[in-house]
Amino acid sequence: GFHQPDIGGSQCMECAPGTAAVSGSATCTPCAAGFFTAATQATTCQRCPPGTYQDGVGQSGCSDCPSGTSSAITGATNVSVCVPCPAGSSTGGDRAQASCFPCELGSFA
Repeated sequence: GFHQPDIGGSQCMECAPGTAAVSGSATCTPCAAGFFTAATQATTCQRCPPGTYQDGVGQSGCSDCPSGTSSAITGATNVSVCVPCPAGSSTGGDRAQASCFPCELGSFA
């Protein structure tokens, strides 16, 4: 989670959110699309969880799938993975869902 770009540098610097570095790094590497890190000093980037995606590089978070859509994919890189819920199911108005839920008795979607 630290880097030192200068020869003879006296102190290592923290990696910013959206980047990571292993021990002995000269630079922090931006997280790839589908990955993020919200913390400073990260040594690895994390995959975006199901129900989210990240199409940018070097990001500190992931974007939610819109309400009425879901995605079971981890590390998604585009909103196109967020598929509409089929008839008879919904996300209950919530965003960032890994799956859609069947409508309860007496209701429909």
